[in-house]
Amino acid sequence: MKHLKASSGILTTITLLLWASAFSGIRVALEDYSPEHLGLLRYGIASIATLFLCFFWRPQFPKLKDWPHFFLTGLIIVPVYTISINYAEQTISAGSTSFIISLVPVITGFFAPIILKEAPEKGTWIGLAFCIPGIALISFGEGDSFTFSIGVAWGCLSALSGATTILLQKSLLKTYDGYTVSAWTMWTGTFFMLFFLPGLKTSIGQASLSSTLSVIYLGIFPGAIAYITFAMAMKNLSAARISRFLFLIPILSLIVAFFWLREIPTTLTLAGGGITLAGVILSQRKPTKRSRQPS
Repeated sequence: MKHLKASSGILTTITLLLWASAFSGIRVALEDYSPEHLGLLRYGIASIATLFLCFFWRPQFPKLKDWPHFFLTGLIIVPVYTISINYAEQTISAGSTSFIISLVPVITGFFAPIILKEAPEKGTWIGLAFCIPGIALISFGEGDSFTFSIGVAWGCLSALSGATTILLQKSLLKTYDGYTVSAWTMWTGTFFMLFFLPGLKTSIGQASLSSTLSVIYLGIFPGAIAYITFAMAMKNLSAARISRFLFLIPILSLIVAFFWLREIPTTLTLAGGGITLAGVILSQRKPTKRSRQPS
């Protein structure tokens, strides 16, 4: 049991570090690629990298009854999540986007008891009460005036799709191993992205080397490798428990964005981000033993 926890901890750490760097990589790539072409190229590269890993791990072939589940999961995590987060970062900073994505544990904790029949997190409603005003402050902090940013709406859609994916993958992990779930999710999701294939060759030809290298990095590391390590970690942890580690991503993302993009968040963004993270942490609060004892 200790060995499983240690392995899950290492896998989760790798995932967090790689995903934290993705926000800055997306900002760089968006200088020359549209949100749709960035998503297609990124996950096309990720799919090839995942296919290469088949030489080391052989994914199971899904049962016929599970194909709709895999296609639905792939549709949500690749086209929906990726395109929405790309649109979000067109108008808001990498750090702000990462704060909004930190809503994933709260959303996951809210729906996990309903969908997966997992034990409910007692602080979910308290955390949600903090997160809503926190996200509002982030939105206002991103504009030149006290107005709502459309990028925040795209970010919230990303968070919702990210939480949905965790719940869908957790159900698949009851039958399949982590590599199988990640591989087929990646491939089915990329299949849907082929809709945006027209014009991609022209975009690649006109893009700068730094933008294209960023897309390659996004595809191999935060894409293929991180999704596999995350799914493997989820095999031994509950959906709510593993998602709670995601609150560390905004902190790591701010550090990466400062050194990579020289991005400095506004005071309102930091305040909103701090309130949002407080809500995420409170949503994962465990009841004390005394409170669980009958009166």
